[in-house]
Amino acid sequence: MLKGNKFRIFFKENTLILNNKVGMKNSIIKLKGKNNKVILGDKLKLSECFIRVTGENNIIEILEEGNIQKSIIEIIGNNSTIRIGKKFWVQEMKIWCKGTDGNIKIGNNCMFSNNIEIRNTDSHPIYDLETDERINLEKDVEIKDKVWIGSGVRILKGVTIEEGNVIGQNSFLTKSILEKNCVIVENGRIIRKRIRWEM
Repeated sequence: MLKGNKFRIFFKENTLILNNKVGMKNSIIKLKGKNNKVILGDKLKLSECFIRVTGENNIIEILEEGNIQKSIIEIIGNNSTIRIGKKFWVQEMKIWCKGTDGNIKIGNNCMFSNNIEIRNTDSHPIYDLETDERINLEKDVEIKDKVWIGSGVRILKGVTIEEGNVIGQNSFLTKSILEKNCVIVENGRIIRKRIRWEM
């Protein structure tokens, strides 16, 4: 089902691939630049989403059987990838991938609540006054399989979250969570280990 959607693809070098039984409602997809791809997997549902790619050689891939609502997914740059795994569920999120050679990856069987932000960038550059060297480069983000993220969570550049973890409401993560199967709250503090959660 494709209802109330808008597709704007500039230049022939850009590609939108819709696999079997993709359901979209009131969503917008825009591709601008060269050699960019958006790939949407089988039985994926998108509702009130905005997906945009600007630049060259970028890929947004969302695998099958996900349900994504009220979300913004955006690449601005070159040679960058956003990849979302199978059976991903989210009520509302914003993903920003900017710069060159950037990656944001979300694993399989993840569940996100609402008002989630994930970014690989500070958005604006900061330079050293003496050397004129940029000091806040983009860094990849990876969320591994079966991670549950509560509402209001912010995940900043360079963060990896290991599999099986639960991230508590309104947590602000600036460092990686390298232990598995834990409950994590503000600033990456682990409050419970050896847990298992179900959808």
